[in-house]
Amino acid sequence: MGDVERNRGNWDAAETLYQQCLEVMIELGDRSGMANSWGLLGDIERLRGNSDAAETLYRQALEVMTELGDRFGMAYSYSDLGENECDRGNWDAAETLYRQALELRTELGDRFDMAFSWGSLGDIERNRGNWDAAETLYRQALELRTELGDRSGMAESYNGLGKNECDRGNLEAAEQFSKQALVIAQELGMIHLLAEINYDLARLERKRGKHRTCPTALQHSASNISAIGRGEGFGENQARVGARLIPMMPSSLISISQANRLLRSDNET
Repeated sequence: MGDVERNRGNWDAAETLYQQCLEVMIELGDRSGMANSWGLLGDIERLRGNSDAAETLYRQALEVMTELGDRFGMAYSYSDLGENECDRGNWDAAETLYRQALELRTELGDRFDMAFSWGSLGDIERNRGNWDAAETLYRQALELRTELGDRSGMAESYNGLGKNECDRGNLEAAEQFSKQALVIAQELGMIHLLAEINYDLARLERKRGKHRTCPTALQHSASNISAIGRGEGFGENQARVGARLIPMMPSSLISISQANRLLRSDNET
């Protein structure tokens, strides 16, 4: 239930439920469960924008996971800490943490999360403006996800490649990748990703100067975001990505005028 409330953007309700779970784990002496609860509470603080509180909770989880020798848990904690540093714009610190997660996942043969780590590292390089390095990492993730049959992951990789080409100014390539992501997201009902892709397509049309087609994509994005606010469209492997998108949406809902303001605030090239 805590995950449902988190994915709806109901941080207080989610926190209450996670705290209740933590109390039970403490009573049982279940240290692994305690670490998981701290990690979930860290997610809530990160999504609220409380990066310091989030870091404290993530590091509590990491400390226990390390003591227990739980390398899967350690990898998730390093990845969570990396996302927190990304939110702060600390690309070097984020990269170090993501690579620590990737090293553990490689040792464990956790190929699903290796692809996730490569995608995260691709985001770092894209944010640095290193388009070639970002493309290499996104394609590496895409190749593995394709091999694994991870279609939701493939959609995420195509989305990353689309953003990268848009930032480069290669608008035709950006549109192609974004539409590949869109097809899969529609097939899988990945509402959170549909919202992001439609926003990106609107931004792309704005770069082209096609202001008449921009509101259509924004309308789709707003509709998708409203559905997220109702808790729709989250599969087991999609909730984490959706949770990353939710902080962009006031009260998990967004109007067309708000979306237009977001677009106007972008640094258009």
